[in-house]
Amino acid sequence: MSTTVTKTKRTEKTVNISGAVAQTEENIEEEPDSDASYQSTSGTNPVKPQGGTNTERKPKPKQSKNAVESEDEEPPCPCGKCDKIINDDDQSLKCEICDQYFHIECEGVNPTLYKTIKAGTKPKESRARIHWYCGICDRKSMGMLTKIIHLDDKQRDLENQVKNLDEIKADKADLKKLEDRVGVIESKQKALTDAEPKPGTSSSSSASAGEMMKEFEDRKERVNNAVFFNVPESKATTMNDKVKHDQELLKQIGEICEEPIIYGDVVKIVRIGKIGEKPRAMLVTFTDEEKKRKLFRNLQKLREGPENMRMINGQHDLTPQQRDEEKKLREEAREKEEHSGEYSYRVRGPTWARRIVQIDKVPAKSQQQQS
Repeated sequence: MSTTVTKTKRTEKTVNISGAVAQTEENIEEEPDSDASYQSTSGTNPVKPQGGTNTERKPKPKQSKNAVESEDEEPPCPCGKCDKIINDDDQSLKCEICDQYFHIECEGVNPTLYKTIKAGTKPKESRARIHWYCGICDRKSMGMLTKIIHLDDKQRDLENQVKNLDEIKADKADLKKLEDRVGVIESKQKALTDAEPKPGTSSSSSASAGEMMKEFEDRKERVNNAVFFNVPESKATTMNDKVKHDQELLKQIGEICEEPIIYGDVVKIVRIGKIGEKPRAMLVTFTDEEKKRKLFRNLQKLREGPENMRMINGQHDLTPQQRDEEKKLREEAREKEEHSGEYSYRVRGPTWARRIVQIDKVPAKSQQQQS
């Protein structure tokens, strides 16, 4: 039996250094299969495959099981330290900063620690997450962390400096208020000095100077006092229960006025006047005048408080002479308002400098809307 030799051409493509593609052709001699490969089971003439060549179908490469199960895993990559390819069977860790993989042997990680890290890097809510960095990134991150700590310390220093500046500004404001008070006291002292009797004057002038001095001392003693009216009074039988009741009401007044009152802000609380059907006035002595003034600025908020607090009002503890002066000022303000149809007049200002101020009247429609 004779055999036939067929020649086919195989074209190969090669890429040279410059990137050009060259084609080379090479004659290849192929030996055909034996005659048995062309015979059918019925003994008929052999049939050759189309195309004139006998080509065998190559089996498709099998896809590994691991590749099927983990399609989203990254392809094999070199170790970031030894530059060798990391196989599927190799134990490796991925740095969370540089995103490179490393053999655990190259990074000095023992198998036990490796298992712990791998278990801790799985994003499960019930397990604390473990972060791993390679040696280089770990050193760099520590250096960066040190810089961040230094920056945080500098920021705190700057915040403290700003806070100190704010305190200095507040101190300057308090100093200005103190200077104003000193000026008022000096003017009063000058008035008293001018009122001192001169040689040859009558005894009535001496008595007037003494009364002025007494008035001045009386006002000084009352400067930290506040008098509250229409404050519900306790019907308890013991003094301790009555005091506790008034302390609790004063605390509620401070909360409604957004000026909290603590134990150290108050020196004493007493009820003044005769016991009757209406609650007696409540006299409160604060530790300093500023606390009283802050509370008085928001005293109108009691109108929006609980029903038993809406009728409460307060005023400074005035001497009899100051009350007479206050009464005269209010009468004068009332007369001005009666003669003026556009403005209202109110008595305002600190106890040592009360005055009448002019304000715009609220239209009747606005009053109805507010009510």
